[in-house]
Amino acid sequence: MRLWSKPVGPSVSTLSVPNRTLADLRELIVVAWLAQNASHDPKAMNELTKRLTTLCKGTGHREWRPF
Repeated sequence: MRLWSKPVGPSVSTLSVPNRTLADLRELIVVAWLAQNASHDPKAMNELTKRLTTLCKGTGHREWRPF
């Protein structure tokens, strides 16, 4: 069942968007954790910046490092 023909904005719950996988949700959790810790951990800040850039551009996550 398709709920929307296109994304409707950042307030949409990721659990209600079709075709979301468990891996996508896990990546979102890690990005949130990085954001929480970026202010006092330079490595977390660098990784967060990289991940947010690739998410905004839609270029994938091949350059992401395990964190």
